[in-house]
Amino acid sequence: MGMNVEVLTDYLIRISEGKLQLISKLLDLSVQQREALQVVEEEDMKLLNDLIQQKHETIGKIDVLDKEFLDKFTQLKQGLGINSFADLKDEPVVGIKTLKQKIQEIMNITEDIRILDEANTKKAKDNMDQIKQQLKTVKIGKKANYGYGKKFSENPSILIDKKK
Repeated sequence: MGMNVEVLTDYLIRISEGKLQLISKLLDLSVQQREALQVVEEEDMKLLNDLIQQKHETIGKIDVLDKEFLDKFTQLKQGLGINSFADLKDEPVVGIKTLKQKIQEIMNITEDIRILDEANTKKAKDNMDQIKQQLKTVKIGKKANYGYGKKFSENPSILIDKKK
């Protein structure tokens, strides 16, 4: 059983390292997204869509790792006879301390991503409101232009005073 727990621990460390790489990429994509949201230009909208697509793909890969991690993590806890890592006071198996550190790093970066994404969502909403306002202004301008720009269909009456 001891070897099995050590193998599981090592495997979980490798999964965590893979997840760390993926969430670091996710953090980078969120930073790029924040920068793309600063300007509302057409090429930035394309970049924004590309970034969102990359984030979805990265999250999909993270989900696969999370499922595998959860399965093996449950086996590890059973092997160690614990309900939570918080129950561990020392390092019963080589690598447990490293695994706990990796999990903490993942949680820290995930929190950074959450905060960034909240700000990005707010900025995107503000940008949408700004665009809506600009469209409204354009519509009003078109109405005014239409009203003043009409050609008279009838002969306009022109009053000319002539002094005789």
